[in-house]
Amino acid sequence: MDLGHPIWINSVFSRADWNQSYFHWHRNLLTHIAVLQELGLDDVNVIVSDQVPEYKVQSLLGLGVLRHKIVPWSRVAGTHVENLVFLTNLDRQSPPYPGDLVKPSALRTLASKLLEARPADDSGEKAKLYVKRGHGTQRSVLNETEVLDMLLAEGFRAVDPGAMSYWEQVSLFENASQVIAPHGAALTNIMFSTRPKLLEFAPAGHGARPDYFQFAAAVGGHYTMCVLPSENDQNDITIPPEVVRRWLRGGTKTQNRVFTLGD
Repeated sequence: MDLGHPIWINSVFSRADWNQSYFHWHRNLLTHIAVLQELGLDDVNVIVSDQVPEYKVQSLLGLGVLRHKIVPWSRVAGTHVENLVFLTNLDRQSPPYPGDLVKPSALRTLASKLLEARPADDSGEKAKLYVKRGHGTQRSVLNETEVLDMLLAEGFRAVDPGAMSYWEQVSLFENASQVIAPHGAALTNIMFSTRPKLLEFAPAGHGARPDYFQFAAAVGGHYTMCVLPSENDQNDITIPPEVVRRWLRGGTKTQNRVFTLGD
């Protein structure tokens, strides 16, 4: 293996629990690669964790990184390489968030490149999505059946991105017009939409961080976050149906803002 002059990017996060983070992978790592490519620096090797999720492989291939240049950490550790780049703030998420923000142009560049690479999708149908937490063990919606019954009657579709392939997620959100969801990494996919409307419910105990505002805003979308009380140590929440109804009606009190229940 040639460990010489091409650029090497270390994507292994210093916090092991975030090495599998869909959100941080796109925001912190892929945006940098996409911008490097725009500058003509496309001879890139990417160091990944030894147990690399398939979505990381597919997204790197979608950006044109050759498969043999996706290199597990164990093959590089202790070896000399030139032009090694460490991306900063990969494990940072605390006020005032300076390291958590990405230029909108970088997000748009990344989304455009991945949309060009995704397999053909002829559906073209605009979709209204409710994003389920799937197999998540935290931040569940305790009254999800009630919420789903209401949203299905409004033409929404319940989806579990965690059960989909990477490219299925990209295609699904490309056609999303309205998205309602509890806080979770699947909302990273909002970057593939065009002028979407996003309503996110955040548990107060988890910390209300409007991470997905920048993703929605970069593609001309409208973002609203409602902060709800955490019902238990797992930060499960109960979604008030009246908040959803008001947002669906386009009430000004629930458009383009972050608010706490009762505001």
